[in-house]
Amino acid sequence: MKTIRLFFAVITLTTLCSLTTLQAQTNLVPNPGFETVMDGVPDNWTNLSPSTLTIQAATDVVYAGSKSLKVISTYGFDFVINYVPVTPGKTYNLSVWYNIQSYTGSRSGVSLAYTYIDADGNNLNNGGQIAGGAITSGSVVGSTTVIKANTVTLQTWGQLTLTTNEVVPSTAAYIGILLRPNQITAYFDNASVTEVGAVSKQDQTISGLSNLEKTVGDADFSLSATATSGLAVTYSSSNTAVATISGNTVHIVGAGTTTITASQAGNDTYNAATPVTATLTVEELKVSAIRLGLSLEQGSTAKLTATVSPTNATNTNVTWSSDNTAVVTVDNTGNIAALTVGSAIITVASADGAQSVEFEINVTISTANNAPAAESDFALHLQPNPVVNEARFIFTSAGSGASIVISDLSGKTVVAKIIATNSTAETVDVSVLAKGTYIARYTDAAGKQAFVKMIK
Repeated sequence: MKTIRLFFAVITLTTLCSLTTLQAQTNLVPNPGFETVMDGVPDNWTNLSPSTLTIQAATDVVYAGSKSLKVISTYGFDFVINYVPVTPGKTYNLSVWYNIQSYTGSRSGVSLAYTYIDADGNNLNNGGQIAGGAITSGSVVGSTTVIKANTVTLQTWGQLTLTTNEVVPSTAAYIGILLRPNQITAYFDNASVTEVGAVSKQDQTISGLSNLEKTVGDADFSLSATATSGLAVTYSSSNTAVATISGNTVHIVGAGTTTITASQAGNDTYNAATPVTATLTVEELKVSAIRLGLSLEQGSTAKLTATVSPTNATNTNVTWSSDNTAVVTVDNTGNIAALTVGSAIITVASADGAQSVEFEINVTISTANNAPAAESDFALHLQPNPVVNEARFIFTSAGSGASIVISDLSGKTVVAKIIATNSTAETVDVSVLAKGTYIARYTDAAGKQAFVKMIK
């Protein structure tokens, strides 16, 4: 008759374990943080329930390092096993971190269990081969109490721990550490098996990371979080379209928000630190302005005003330009000067050129009096003024190719006439014009100009 050996465990459960330590423990679990992966599955971890359980390496939710184990359990308590070499006659502590994302039933939950395995792969608690399916809820040696999914805060990390009370039997070569999800989607990370008697690792915490606000175009900057262990902190960005991180240097990519996570994976002396997060908000640099939507008279000046937001942007400088400096000029502070009749587009842009505002400036002739404009050194007269159907202009000898051009106050030409060679007067038909104020421009053969206000 075959004798079945039964082993019992003293089991403890904790969500966040804080240990004061003097000396480091050695974690005996191969690939405890699921960092080594082959064909999408962490090395050394085996799915014993493939018909109802899916496992894969994951990077989106991790407790420490860069990877974790994602499990999707659809029926009953499933098993994922890792064979941990142990020494007969010793006792061991086991632990693993878990993060339940969702569940499907009232009995959904998670637990940590173990069994003993000999060098040939036999489960010593029922005599069968592990590879042949010789593992059931009744054949494990010890297990934590089931953590029911409906009793915990979802999408947060908790820890399962248990301690074997018996020594490892003489025929055992391994402890089979068993992760047991039941009808849940969850992540596991940082599995551990350590020998009792060795002192536990010290905890560590991370500080020095806070929310940040930046602007597109800002220079790269450094993060300076620290761990109480003195070990180097690593960083990651959840949205690389907003910011990327190399080492501790952050590079702004575009507008939006991203979560920066600071991690410290621990070592032989320190446990992994609980990750710390902060939000980086990056705003688009915007240029706004007070538009002067009016026509300026020739010879006048004005001031354009622009602002850059956010006001705490690294570079709030702007540049000003005119697309027609013969008509309107602008200096580097937004002061404009109307030189001659016509139009120009004034543009104010952010220093990097990414944002800009345009002003359209129309320049008209001054209507202050009938005197010739400043650039004219000869006379132009209109008789009579106001006019009715005809306007008679008197001027110095026109030469060949002189002209009379009549414009409204927006600068639009409404009448134009070529003057006979060497004429000193010209009558222009203005009967089609509406009543109002107009500007007449006389240009002689040499290109000199004179202006007069015409009232109809």
